[in-house]
Amino acid sequence: MRFNYQARTRTGEVQSGIVTASTREAASEVLRKHGLYVTALEEVVIPIYARKLKIFERITEKDIMLFSRQLSIMFKSKVPLVEIFQTIAKQTKNPSFRDKILKISEEIEGGTSLSKALSLYPELFSSFYINMVKSGEASGKLTDVFLYLADYLEKEHNFHGKLRGAMIYPAFIILVFVVVIGLIVTFVIPQLGEFLRETEQELPFILK
Repeated sequence: MRFNYQARTRTGEVQSGIVTASTREAASEVLRKHGLYVTALEEVVIPIYARKLKIFERITEKDIMLFSRQLSIMFKSKVPLVEIFQTIAKQTKNPSFRDKILKISEEIEGGTSLSKALSLYPELFSSFYINMVKSGEASGKLTDVFLYLADYLEKEHNFHGKLRGAMIYPAFIILVFVVVIGLIVTFVIPQLGEFLRETEQELPFILK
């Protein structure tokens, strides 16, 4: 979510702009951490005609794979956990996924463990994914865990892509077969039946 804000600095200067956060409270907290005292905060309302269709905001396997890859790289660089999620959120183009990443960041900042914060979204992170993160937290090897998960998800993504590709040709053949049969039943058989009736020949059983 995006919010228009107006705030004052510690020296009394007035500032205004737009801040991105998952909730109004989170937006206020972000501004407060930057030393601003909020005087006005309103959600940016997007006109219906300007809104994107939800289908374009669907979070895909590839999104989770890239997210895991980013986490492994940033953990290796020893970036603080909350900062990792805030940085990834800024780089994420999908608005729906960005909001969820910000929510996870807020949960972590509030003292929630990483695995528990991720488990808020079971539709994105499977029980296998969460359990792997738990094991990484226990062993202190989250870099290796997220690298493994990124590789695993990449293989899954490639496999599903090949599977879908392999199914296209058979599906096309079946579709053509159904269309041809439909054309025969709709046009050819009635015309053949009419021709046989006109020539006073006995109709085959299928035409009776």
